[in-house]
Amino acid sequence: MLAIVSCDDTYGDMNWDSKTIVTANGLLKSYNNFNFIYSFITTMNCMSVIKPLSIKLQYRTNDVVYAYSKIKDVIEELKLIRANEELLHLWYEQAKSQAGSIGAEPQVPRIVGRQLGRDTVQYSSAEDFFRRTIALLLLDHLIVEMQERFGQQQIYWLPNSCI
Repeated sequence: MLAIVSCDDTYGDMNWDSKTIVTANGLLKSYNNFNFIYSFITTMNCMSVIKPLSIKLQYRTNDVVYAYSKIKDVIEELKLIRANEELLHLWYEQAKSQAGSIGAEPQVPRIVGRQLGRDTVQYSSAEDFFRRTIALLLLDHLIVEMQERFGQQQIYWLPNSCI
């Protein structure tokens, strides 16, 4: 990501159309945003837990049965990550380090007394804000979706029916 951000905004001898230039500038702007960087690192770390399982679920025959038996382990690992404050702090530090190398700083929205459009997140620091609004929400979403997609009926049905 640093290589993309460090590119200048001159597009050389290429004849880019205006729509492509606007899209590229928007993407470059989002790479310079701490919210994007933290979201990217959090998503990357969460998906690294799910990746081995998703690869095994794409195999044929016995590997699928084995992968289904490992779904509970992945869900439990996501729950452990959610409860691990030190790991979530490490993710924040990774994002802060990467953002610092491009000059982006963590910014949180101001707290208002009465929020009408959405819930107000109570936080004590920038790290707490990003943990509550991005990391914990993503982890909760992944856990719930995996439990719904691979519920108890599907997990126990497949191995018993293949024997």
